[in-house]
Amino acid sequence: MRKELDIHTFGDLLAHFPYRYLDSNHVSRIADLSPEQDYVQLRGVLINLMEEGSNFKKRLTATLYDQSGRVELVWFQGISWVSKALEGGKVYAVFGKLSFFNGLPTISHPEMELYQANNPLNSSLQPVYPTTEKLKSRGLSNRSFAKVIQYLLEKVSAADIPEILPPAVIRHFNLCSRF
Repeated sequence: MRKELDIHTFGDLLAHFPYRYLDSNHVSRIADLSPEQDYVQLRGVLINLMEEGSNFKKRLTATLYDQSGRVELVWFQGISWVSKALEGGKVYAVFGKLSFFNGLPTISHPEMELYQANNPLNSSLQPVYPTTEKLKSRGLSNRSFAKVIQYLLEKVSAADIPEILPPAVIRHFNLCSRF
C-alpha cells in the first residue's frame, strides 16, 4: 500500500476516502444485464469453480447464478488465493466491471464476499475506494478497505482525530464534525 497508494500510517488510511458510493440495495438480476452497464452488483450461488489452462495462460473460472440466469466470473491473477477463499454452493455478493464475451456476461476479477443478510457491511451505501489491480490481486479490495477502516474507527475516539476546519466555517455551513 505504501508504494501503490502512498498510505504509510493509520491516519493516511483513515484519510483514504472513497471516490463514490454504490447503493447495495440495488442488486441486478443476471437476466437484466446489458452491454450498456458498467459496474454491477449481483447476488447468487457460486458453482463450477475450476482452474483452466496452464503456466502463463492459467485462469480460474466460476459461474454465478441467480433465479434469472448465469454470469461467468474469471480471474487471471491471484488464482491460488482466490480459489482458497471461495466455496462452491454458497451465496455470494459480487461486484465488478461487466463485459460480454461471445454474447455472454462476464466479470473479470470481481470483488466477492460471502453474503450474510445481517452483515453491517451490507448497509445501503457501499464505499468505492481508489485501489490498483496489484492490490486487488493481493486481496485488498473495496471490502477490505471498508473492513479495516471500520475497525480503525471503532478503536479511535474524537480526540484522536483533530478537527482541521475553523469552528466559524463549521457553524456557517452547518457541517458535522470530522469524527
